[in-house]
Amino acid sequence: MTGQVLSVPALEWTSDTEAAVNPADSIGEEELGLLLLRAVRAFASQAAGGASVHPVSITLDTTARLDAEAPITFTTALDRRTRTLVFANGTAHAGNAGVMTATAVYRID
Repeated sequence: MTGQVLSVPALEWTSDTEAAVNPADSIGEEELGLLLLRAVRAFASQAAGGASVHPVSITLDTTARLDAEAPITFTTALDRRTRTLVFANGTAHAGNAGVMTATAVYRID
């Protein structure tokens, strides 16, 4: 078996806590998970004052089936920040439906 390369589109930030991908980009659940984690990590770095952050714990949950025709958007939020850790979460939406959630803890460098 040979390895497969995933082509993941770029996130377009629409606000400090929201991002989207071009609706014309066809993505599956794996690419959606990568994009959601990118959004959560970028938000965690912003919450850490722009410092580098490194994952300590990441959880992804699929909450609904992905509708390939719907526009994909992401929302992020800060759960808590300490001196050394950022606790953040995010949700991927296809249209108005939440289809994947992520919770993550990042260590601040």
